[in-house]
Amino acid sequence: MKRIHWLYMGLLVGSLLMLTACNLVTVVKEDAYTLDAGNLSSFMLDLDEGNVEITGSSDINEIQVKATFQTVGESEEEAEQFREQSTSLELEKEGTVAHLLTRVNRADQAVEGRVHLEILVPNGLSIELMQRAGELLLSGHVGDLKINHGSGPLQLHGIQGNVEITDGAGRLNLTQMTGDIRINSNSGDTVIDDVIGNMSVITGSGNVDITNIDGSLDIRSGTGEIEINSVTGDVTVLERGGEITIENVQGTITQ
Repeated sequence: MKRIHWLYMGLLVGSLLMLTACNLVTVVKEDAYTLDAGNLSSFMLDLDEGNVEITGSSDINEIQVKATFQTVGESEEEAEQFREQSTSLELEKEGTVAHLLTRVNRADQAVEGRVHLEILVPNGLSIELMQRAGELLLSGHVGDLKINHGSGPLQLHGIQGNVEITDGAGRLNLTQMTGDIRINSNSGDTVIDDVIGNMSVITGSGNVDITNIDGSLDIRSGTGEIEINSVTGDVTVLERGGEITIENVQGTITQ
């Protein structure tokens, strides 16, 4: 694959050393990156462990990334060496597609590492994201989303676009969404409120609480309680165990 040069601002914000109660040293380094988004149509992210916050904006024409590299070792030298040799970030573009890649290559080492990200994206880009572990917060974005999330809480707010989520484990929280939504979650509670669009939700285990849906709703659940309130369209529920409460549905209810 042809790799196109990415713009690196090299903004070193600082390093912080912190001694924990277990005599472990944490090394923190922050860098900033940008990529011109003038001709981009989509943004693909392949992310290792770390918390991620993505915010859509109509006021920018570039992708802006603030990365915090955090490593923990038995000494400052060990933690710093691990950060330099085993953590990485690449931001580049190929044609009309932007790519963001983070890696924490732990192998059999006892040292721990995370790459936490704060990302600003121009509205209108479709986003396809894979995140192995960590919290994911995405807000204010206009464009379609496809998310494959390993473990950790996931929160979406104020998204305008179709959304597809595959989630391993962790709480899902979606609010003020506009667009069709498809969710396949293995475990963890799911809370959804204020959606304009049709919804399909599959959960393995965990409680499901869904309110204020302007559209149809299809739910398949393994175990856990289901509460549904205020749906303008049809509701279909297939559930193998747990209490079900359905109220204020204007369409047809099928169980």
